[in-house]
Amino acid sequence: MTTFLCRFEDRPCSEPVTAELDKLRGSNILLFKPTDLETKLKAADLSVGSVTVISHLPDTIEVALSRRQTEISLATATSSAQILIDARDVAFSINTQLQSLPQIISPTVAAIRIGDTVQAPELLAAINLVRSLRDHFVSFGHITATAQILTVHLNDRQTALFDPAGNPQLTVPSLQRILREATIDPQPKEIDLRFDKPVIRF
Repeated sequence: MTTFLCRFEDRPCSEPVTAELDKLRGSNILLFKPTDLETKLKAADLSVGSVTVISHLPDTIEVALSRRQTEISLATATSSAQILIDARDVAFSINTQLQSLPQIISPTVAAIRIGDTVQAPELLAAINLVRSLRDHFVSFGHITATAQILTVHLNDRQTALFDPAGNPQLTVPSLQRILREATIDPQPKEIDLRFDKPVIRF
């Protein structure tokens, strides 16, 4: 009879994962397909990122799971709950604890369910903007996203405005350059990058 040893990083596996493994007890270890198990375990627990399966003859299968990596959190302005998404834009968990993740706030977040891939154009635009800001080492607090505008809250006193239909790979370097050169007071309160040339408001 096949025995399963399962760990989820430094903890025992979750109940849904254990239930899936229980269905396979008694199967022939020589006919066992690790890729099938990986698919089933990821479907059973959406927080699973990767699955490593090692067969030990004659009858033991070791399963090691690692957590899906959180890239960005999504929230509404009226809720403390955050929806965590991964690098493939899949919502896989809800968190109520404050995390030091890039955060996007938008009313369209309320329609997202765990397991969904993000589809709303303004959220996808904000996610791409987050990645571009990170690639260009531009720090910020959070992004407010609507269908008309993406507002990057750089700090308590400064915001940057982006067009959701724009290309952040072209506009974020302009923001980076403005922030680097604006070293004397007064600092700009708003940097509007929705136009061919940035508009700076003090």
